[in-house]
Amino acid sequence: MNNINDWKFANILEQFKSREIDKLVSEVKKAEDIMNDPNYQWKDEKQKQIGQVKFSMMSDRLAFLNHVFENGKDLCIQHESLVNKLVKWYEKWRENISNEGIQECEMMQSQADMLGDIFSEIYRELMPLKLDLKEPKAINLK
Repeated sequence: MNNINDWKFANILEQFKSREIDKLVSEVKKAEDIMNDPNYQWKDEKQKQIGQVKFSMMSDRLAFLNHVFENGKDLCIQHESLVNKLVKWYEKWRENISNEGIQECEMMQSQADMLGDIFSEIYRELMPLKLDLKEPKAINLK
């Protein structure tokens, strides 16, 4: 089976992490050190409150960006897996079931079983999406 993924989005996600998230992690750490330093010289209480608000906003942004990054990675992995499975299923049909890419009207039981396996696997892959799909039944060659 061919692996046809080029991982462009995965590479972009990693660039996003290093350019945005890692940079923000460093900034949040510095801000946290300032907020936790009892000897830090605040101009007045108002400046300290503004610093706390900014720190809170930065922390919230970091949490959000991490959430986007992790969900993007999950989506990327799912996409790559599904693309690989589609290629596998197509190759199985092309090489083992069809006649050089032409689906004959009549087929052997083993070819029908392979088709049944392909559609059963497709059904199992789609189950987590909770779509209103009926489970495939055995192919009737009569």
